[in-house]
Amino acid sequence: MSEFKQMVENVVAQIGKMNVEAIFGESRQVGDTVIIPVGAISYGWGGGGGKGEMKKEEKQEGEGSGLGMGARVKPIGYITVTPDGVYYEPIIDTGPLVVIFGLFLALLSLSYLKLMGKSMMLHKCPHKHRAKHGKWHMGHHKKAE
Repeated sequence: MSEFKQMVENVVAQIGKMNVEAIFGESRQVGDTVIIPVGAISYGWGGGGGKGEMKKEEKQEGEGSGLGMGARVKPIGYITVTPDGVYYEPIIDTGPLVVIFGLFLALLSLSYLKLMGKSMMLHKCPHKHRAKHGKWHMGHHKKAE
């Protein structure tokens, strides 16, 4: 058996052992209540190999193979079994909501600072020549001595 084929068979055997109980634990009984963990497991893998001659003066052969795998495990809830009934309780991932709220606050703060900067530039004219500019105008004056 080739090394690559053996590697693939080992990976497939390990994938067969992946289940919610192996990762999150078995169901628990507390009094007359049973709690069953619920999770999502997803995975993907790919691989390949090749063999061939090199195009040099010396006739040499090369061979190579590779395998890659990724897995994602996520708790999504739990089932509670009581004498009164069976209930599913989802686990809500608040991470994306926190990021969105943080971005919203940052944009709101920037808008406020920009607005405050404009209002600070617009000020009541304290000088005698305000008839020329009006009661309000933008800009700064040199202090009169």
